[in-house]
Amino acid sequence: MINDKVKFEKAHDVANKFVDIIAPTFGIPTGTKLIFKARLKLTSEKEVRQCLIDVLKFLAIEYKK
Repeated sequence: MINDKVKFEKAHDVANKFVDIIAPTFGIPTGTKLIFKARLKLTSEKEVRQCLIDVLKFLAIEYKK
């Protein structure tokens, strides 16, 4: 069961750390990683939270397979 009330204290910080973790896995160059982070800064806190929740849902579904 996925909790739709997941809270992230600092959603932008969590998203930045996520980009740092996942970028090397996919071979994303530093310049592209910086573009992702810059775009995150321009995105509202609500949208960043929803994106993080969507990623968690995706990972949970893939883990169950």
